[in-house]
Amino acid sequence: MDSQNCLKTNQDPTRRARQIKNLIRKFKQKIQKIQNEGEVAPPNCHIIRYQVTLSSKNLLVL
Repeated sequence: MDSQNCLKTNQDPTRRARQIKNLIRKFKQKIQKIQNEGEVAPPNCHIIRYQVTLSSKNLLVL
């Protein structure tokens, strides 16, 4: 598949630009709402979640 064909759209460029501007505005509003709710993690902060399960054979009781 030609990479230029992937980027083509049947929409009018002016209409597409308006849609993109509206999406950017909505995202900015969502970001502002989140920031207004309280503390926000600093940029480049990542949350990693993991769960460790141990079988009863591996437990060491002191």
